[in-house]
Amino acid sequence: MQVDVKLDRVTVSGKVHDRISLLEFARQLGWTVKTSQDRVYAVLERLFDNDDSEVVAILAPNPYQQDSWRVDTSNHLNSDELRRVSSISNKLIGAHLTRVDVAFDFINGFYKPMKHIITRPKATQTAIFETEYRDASHCLQTLYSGRRSSDKMYRLYNKLDEQKRHGVAVSSKIERWERWEIQLRGKKTSDWVESAKEMLSQIKYPLYQDLKPADIAVLHAIDDGLISFKDFSKAKATRLRKLRSLGVGYNNDYARLAEQKLVESIDQINDEVSQFLDRL
Repeated sequence: MQVDVKLDRVTVSGKVHDRISLLEFARQLGWTVKTSQDRVYAVLERLFDNDDSEVVAILAPNPYQQDSWRVDTSNHLNSDELRRVSSISNKLIGAHLTRVDVAFDFINGFYKPMKHIITRPKATQTAIFETEYRDASHCLQTLYSGRRSSDKMYRLYNKLDEQKRHGVAVSSKIERWERWEIQLRGKKTSDWVESAKEMLSQIKYPLYQDLKPADIAVLHAIDDGLISFKDFSKAKATRLRKLRSLGVGYNNDYARLAEQKLVESIDQINDEVSQFLDRL
């Protein structure tokens, strides 16, 4: 199995005194200006050969902060996209980093993709917002843990299927490709290493060993999205959550390999952040 870690997305924020001029400038650069719920923003899209598209950058106002705008963009821009993004970010006054996304890729893993589960500490259960997306066969494609507006969110998804949907040519040698991402905002951006380690410690793969048959059946159904912890009494749900959290019946093979790769890549990613900000 190949394990990689990389900087995926960054967000730069700064002041804008004339949003109308900024949006018109973005339009001239090929950005698309849109309106949604009384909010005006702009997107830069990448077109694929199959006529599908992907948003590679967003220019939008920061809520509750007067005259504050942000550029949210991918770290994987081609030269033309980078020119269009940097031309906009250079218009931001006092530009500074407000978001960092770090991605872990597991290529040709030894487990079936999208079977890992996320366990968050019980103390924060009320703050957890978990969303999952499944295909027509009920196979999990994407799992989110945390709110998009929070300072920390996890995202697990089937990267191979995503690439195929966009019509991107993928090497025939890649049979499975799972990606884990952590999205950090605000003060969390400077603490990305410890936050990434924390995420890895909370992702586990179900093998259901050393469990009672009844618990295996229940946890299997929960992990497959057929039922939820809400279907049980508080006491039973707490006991089942504890089994998952402690790793009873679950293992962390991927997480251990990913943390090893993370430690090896810290300097490289810090350099990527600095270099990317310099280009902007």
